[in-house]
Amino acid sequence: MYFVQIGRLLIRKVISENTDIPYKAIKISRTEKGRPYVTNEKLKFDFNVSHQGDYSVIGAESGTMVGTDIMKLEAPSKYIQSNLSNLTHQGAREILRIV
Repeated sequence: MYFVQIGRLLIRKVISENTDIPYKAIKISRTEKGRPYVTNEKLKFDFNVSHQGDYSVIGAESGTMVGTDIMKLEAPSKYIQSNLSNLTHQGAREILRIV
């Protein structure tokens, strides 16, 4: 749960370092869909945070919208592994082997 808090702190740090808004003065709200944004003033600065498990990531950019997403990748299921030999196309087998 503390990675959610780390994400929120990252938002404030990135905004304060890339705008003229002091860290403690930053006001953040959320859209109807839950996306955070700065309400202090109209900025041409966008950010997005994602967190899962032990990781948090933030993307930020001025002049354009950004999005981030982080997710844990699992090893292929036993079903996929056991059926790799049934594929006829070598390239498809190689791709699934990497996945």
